[in-house]
Amino acid sequence: MSGWAPALTKSSQPGIVNAMKIPQTLRYVSVFMLALALNASYKCAEAKPSVTQSHTPHRIISLLPSITEMLYALKCDKRMVADTTYCDFPPAARKLPKIGDLNVNYERLLALHPDLVAADSVANRSSIAKLRSLKVPLVVISSTNYTEVLHALRVLGRATGTLPQANRVVEHMTNQRRQAAFIVARDKSSAPRVLAVVGVSPLWVAGRSTFIDDLIRLAGGINVARNSDGYGSLSKELLLTLRPNVIVGSSNDIDSLSKDPIVNYLPAYKNHRMIVFPNPDILSRPGPRLGDALLILTNLLHPNVRR
Repeated sequence: MSGWAPALTKSSQPGIVNAMKIPQTLRYVSVFMLALALNASYKCAEAKPSVTQSHTPHRIISLLPSITEMLYALKCDKRMVADTTYCDFPPAARKLPKIGDLNVNYERLLALHPDLVAADSVANRSSIAKLRSLKVPLVVISSTNYTEVLHALRVLGRATGTLPQANRVVEHMTNQRRQAAFIVARDKSSAPRVLAVVGVSPLWVAGRSTFIDDLIRLAGGINVARNSDGYGSLSKELLLTLRPNVIVGSSNDIDSLSKDPIVNYLPAYKNHRMIVFPNPDILSRPGPRLGDALLILTNLLHPNVRR
């Protein structure tokens, strides 16, 4: 079976590996992940996916970059009338009118007369309450793990009248998950101990109950930060105790972390397994490209498995 296999090459900085030689201009910490960090105590189960409209919408607004990507994957782009400041993929999304970011400009949103606003139950929690009070038609999804993203695509598909297309996207992502499982099953070595860095100064990492934690698990790794819930800071003392043998992050975060003398004591540094994740947006946005992120991460964690 063939698979995506990045060429791992040593960089000029000792202990760092670049997964691919591509421009690292994309933000790693997405709006979604920032919202999760700010709402760390919020329980996702309290806001289940829901729809408050019954007709096929023709004026759709997205409140999150990952949702914008989902709507484009469902071929709803011709019906989208606005999205948020950080909605930059696909490139056409940049041209849509903007109604703010996590701080929604409700006056501008209402002026566009949407017949459906798509929101995330965690990242857009405060906006959902406000929009419901304004009687704005809503579809609310949840996307804290891979399975939830698949379900969210179907929820959006039903809400927008594009369920057949949603099922095709879900089938593709399900096949990608199977490919990852195939690679993991062929690696008989010990599961790598992974630390996913989402920010530095201070060091911020992905803990349990995050979609990155779920990706690490599906990719056959062990998230060393699983004792912490959500996204949060990690002390240098605990970092030494966790002893990850793989560290994954954006180019800027890996470069910054490598300058801290403490990493010299980590197995990941000693074994050249501090890895720059190519196109970190796909790792930090729970959307239709999450399957691509899973396959990339799986190949990075199991470089010796023959494809």
